[in-house]
Amino acid sequence: SDWPLTDLKPILLEESITGKFLVIGTSYGTAHAMATAACFPQRCQGMGLNVPYLPETICREFGFWTDADMILREKQLERPWILLPLLSVLSMVQFLIPQGLDSLKEAKEVKKEIPEMWDLMKVETARSFLRGVNGQAYEMTNAETTQSWQDPREITVPHVCVWYAQDDGAVPPPHGEWLADLFQKKKKEGSIKNVHVRSEKLGLGHFTYMKESDRQTAVMTKVLLEMVNGK
Repeated sequence: SDWPLTDLKPILLEESITGKFLVIGTSYGTAHAMATAACFPQRCQGMGLNVPYLPETICREFGFWTDADMILREKQLERPWILLPLLSVLSMVQFLIPQGLDSLKEAKEVKKEIPEMWDLMKVETARSFLRGVNGQAYEMTNAETTQSWQDPREITVPHVCVWYAQDDGAVPPPHGEWLADLFQKKKKEGSIKNVHVRSEKLGLGHFTYMKESDRQTAVMTKVLLEMVNGK
């Protein structure tokens, strides 16, 4: 969970990004966003969380569903008789993996409403497993990698967006609800300045804020910038 200090910090230096910045994440990318905000509390001015996950520690504490129960532990993956067969199977079925997206309850509606994004998602999912049989696949089956990051209660970024779908078929909606409540309480206490929450049920579930007219990378960035600039 300290990867922003070992991985992201050198990139910021290389790109000559020495000032303050915003960070936005979607789905599992929200783990990266929270880790970044926690590791750069003086520089990160705004954090956007779109259909966010909670770390395993919070899920255990509050009794929420966690993907950690569906995958393996690092100690298990260190055993060759577990890891090698797993990677072999994944490499053989990598082009079937994207079909798993069709199992999401919102799949039918998303394919109808955002067909271009759905097709791209399938291509990218197949490519990620093909490209990273020893990276992506390993990380996604490792609970210590995908389910562990800083406690959101320790994040002090001044401006926060939390958008979650009430009908999300991938991330349990209580994850987003818990985060929204957390940062709304922080605002009332005065420990952060602004929080913007969206919670909707449009039949698009995990993809609610990914329509062309409402892409979170543009709309959420605008909301955060308005917060930062006091609008």
